[in-house]
Amino acid sequence: MKSPLRALLSVTLGVALAAGLGACAQTDGKEPEEKPSAATGSTQGWPREVTVGSQTVSLAAKPRAIVALTTETSDVSLQLAGSSRLVAISKSSVTPGLGNEIELARAVPNTFRENTPPDPEQILALNPDLVITTGRHGNDQKLAAALAQSGVPTATFETSDFATPQAVSTTLLTMGKLLGEEDKATKLAKSLDAKVESVLAKLPQDEQQSRPGVICLFKRGNTTMIMGSDLTLPLLVEQAGGNNIAKERGWRQGIPAEIETIIAAKPQVILVQDFMGQGLDPFQELLANPALSEVEAIREHRVHLVAGNIASATAATRLGEGLEEVANLLHSDR
Repeated sequence: MKSPLRALLSVTLGVALAAGLGACAQTDGKEPEEKPSAATGSTQGWPREVTVGSQTVSLAAKPRAIVALTTETSDVSLQLAGSSRLVAISKSSVTPGLGNEIELARAVPNTFRENTPPDPEQILALNPDLVITTGRHGNDQKLAAALAQSGVPTATFETSDFATPQAVSTTLLTMGKLLGEEDKATKLAKSLDAKVESVLAKLPQDEQQSRPGVICLFKRGNTTMIMGSDLTLPLLVEQAGGNNIAKERGWRQGIPAEIETIIAAKPQVILVQDFMGQGLDPFQELLANPALSEVEAIREHRVHLVAGNIASATAATRLGEGLEEVANLLHSDR
């Protein structure tokens, strides 16, 4: 029995041979009719080519069997195309506290776990005509490459494409082209842009007012970590008028939240990522340590929770809400 991957490759080869034979068999002397080609990613029709980063994704027709492998690509695909055109999504998208389109997500028949990328043949068995993912890890990128080599149109976004509201706005337009839903994508992007403009317009305009120094905490297993400078929540801090201490100190990656490190960082505000509604409980032992009692953020009770589904790289179109929440927390008592 052929594997789905080999079967797909055989079909692709057969189609190519049939097309070649058909061209050779044309004997009526007429020039073959030239099909109009759509401008790259335009609304003019199909087939089309869409640029995603350094890739060119070629689509023969409007995709109707879409696989989206990460929370953010799943949620945006659901917003643009609805559940009927998706055959599989990230399991996180059906999980309260992680996904933002829960009801639509529950109508999709198949889910895949994000932390363990599926075997390519599991995906190919669904006969997708488009796969969308985010290349966070090496395994994700290998999976995307294997799918692309099999002939399935595969769009791989970077984590940075979902890291800020501005990046998401641009990504929405690209996904609109991929899915043939440009009007919906434009509407969502404009709504997100308007939200951001509204938040930024309300920020303190006094140039003399100091920007509060902020660190952001999250859990990785049993270890409390300080977020690296390029993650979404610290980037929102910068846009909301705060000082991203991780950037100031060159912490590109997350580092353990050790007592000495926090004291030396002198945060005026500490933001804590609320993962699936767990609140501050996982962080209480650290924050209640007497050695931190004179850290300004703790002494002045400026330790705040921020929900991950509005202020992380999986928040997508809700990042405007995340920016507003961060701005309110940084400036509510200043």
